[in-house]
Amino acid sequence: MFRPCLWPASALVLAVGLTGFPGAPLQAQTAVSDSAEFAAWRQVQKEDIEGLRKKFMALATAVPADKRTWRPMAGTRTFREVFAHIAAEGNTETAMFGRPLPAGSLADFDAEEARLKQLPDDQLIAVMDQAMQRLSTTLGGLSRATINTPIRYYGQSTLPRVAATYTLNDLHEHLGQVVAYARMNSIVPPWSRKG
Repeated sequence: MFRPCLWPASALVLAVGLTGFPGAPLQAQTAVSDSAEFAAWRQVQKEDIEGLRKKFMALATAVPADKRTWRPMAGTRTFREVFAHIAAEGNTETAMFGRPLPAGSLADFDAEEARLKQLPDDQLIAVMDQAMQRLSTTLGGLSRATINTPIRYYGQSTLPRVAATYTLNDLHEHLGQVVAYARMNSIVPPWSRKG
């Protein structure tokens, strides 16, 4: 049975695919190149952080003081420890994005989290609020030049637009964690109350 050799046609398709069609101009591709697109991206990041901040603050004030040391099981964080973790992220990640480290904060995440765990409840909650506000301002203040300039994010080289995604994903995870903690303690998140 006769089998035609398709290799030459395959090679032609591969060559055209790799080099482009003859006469087609090469264009630089960047994820955030249009100023309107970038402004919209930056605004979404800022609004997301601000929405998270409001929900964290609403939960922090809804949790009674005697419940803030509650944890669902051994080896997990308490409400307070989650709040300290969030505040430490806001403080240290703001610096990773190129802004000054807040006064009194430590650049090392673990050391900053340990420092924050020692604060009284009211101070810890205030620092969490300030850290989230700074993070919102930082992401909202990124420029088109800095968004494509590599930074060190937890010891890894990455772009700020990638680090922003990691930051937001992690903060949303912690919001879910605190909501679950609240519901296990019959605390209804303020924004979901009916009536």
